[in-house]
Amino acid sequence: MLKGPSEKEGQRMKVRPAFNRPAPKRPRPGEVVGGGFIVARLGGKTGRIRASQWPFEHPSRESAEAEAQKLAAQMPKERFVVLAVVGTVGGQG
Repeated sequence: MLKGPSEKEGQRMKVRPAFNRPAPKRPRPGEVVGGGFIVARLGGKTGRIRASQWPFEHPSRESAEAEAQKLAAQMPKERFVVLAVVGTVGGQG
């Protein structure tokens, strides 16, 4: 019997649920940690901002706007916004 990629020695490998996954340790390709711009979806009926757990941090407003346009083309019934960091409080750095 062939084993699938998620099976090991007759047991399924455990996968953490999305809400319990650790933050990415390294920037993803094209991402700048602290870049200051993220893309989020607006909830259908409520209009509330719905960002992913670990949103991609874009290096520029133009990059984030291009991503929002791409997502809007893929999901025409959804609305997307570009959010920018306008200030920070506390911590070191």
